[in-house]
Amino acid sequence: AVLCAKDVIKTPFAVINADDYYGGAAFSTVTEILPKLSDEKHSAMVAYELQNTVSPYGTVTRGVCVTENDLLKKVRETYKIKLFEDGTIRDTSESEDGPVLAPDTPVSMNLWAWHPEILNVMEQYFYDFLNGLKPDDIKSECLLPIMMDQLIAEGKIETVVLHTPDRWFGLTYQEDKPGVVAGLQ
Repeated sequence: AVLCAKDVIKTPFAVINADDYYGGAAFSTVTEILPKLSDEKHSAMVAYELQNTVSPYGTVTRGVCVTENDLLKKVRETYKIKLFEDGTIRDTSESEDGPVLAPDTPVSMNLWAWHPEILNVMEQYFYDFLNGLKPDDIKSECLLPIMMDQLIAEGKIETVVLHTPDRWFGLTYQEDKPGVVAGLQ
């Protein structure tokens, strides 16, 4: 989706998911850093506390982050994160007894900021992704956290981690709707 706008993006820009609410503080935070992004090697990500991003109605997918001195060192797309009735949060992708995740673990909700020069890097990454698919693969997704994790591991990008106290809300489950309606009001 980002590459669809490649020809018109001329200044530092932010990317969000269309189906999530990020909160005012998150947008203010990312807006402040945009003028400071000088080239494709500099980026930013707004991190949320995991406890502020889970649904009581089922599992969610989040980019679980490892940070050091407010720099992103690793982001792992983690499927099936579940909030349990006792308040614990677990990675249940392999079993219901999966590892417990700390409530304040920083997670990516796909609120990224980049300089427009990253678009060439993204285009090459997407090209490589498509060429690596098997002919009958219709389910694979080209995910930004996976791209960023690879670029960080290769030393090709530095990502400043910005923090927000905001709570995420979205319509992951039908039962989420009343909370979303109340939150927007």
